[in-house]
Amino acid sequence: MTDRKILLGEKDLPQKWYNIAPDLKTPLSPPLHPATHKPLGPEDLAPIFPMALIAQEMCRDPWIDIPNEIMDILKMWRPTPLVRALSLEKALKNRTENF
Repeated sequence: MTDRKILLGEKDLPQKWYNIAPDLKTPLSPPLHPATHKPLGPEDLAPIFPMALIAQEMCRDPWIDIPNEIMDILKMWRPTPLVRALSLEKALKNRTENF
């Protein structure tokens, strides 16, 4: 029987997010400015998003450090189980584990 849930303690929480962008065969198209229809730059996003989030969004590194402030918030609700999507894996005939 395959386990459906994984319980992580605080010490086991991931310290980095995985960024799929470097693995894509074709890079994602940049978001376009609604008025100019040109690619958005960091300066266009700055009125809406904090610079740290903009840097993550535009980053092409495979691993992105989770900021300490976010880690502190995540720890408040742990242990929340990580639940495996077995039915989805079966429907997709997927060979990978999806949580």
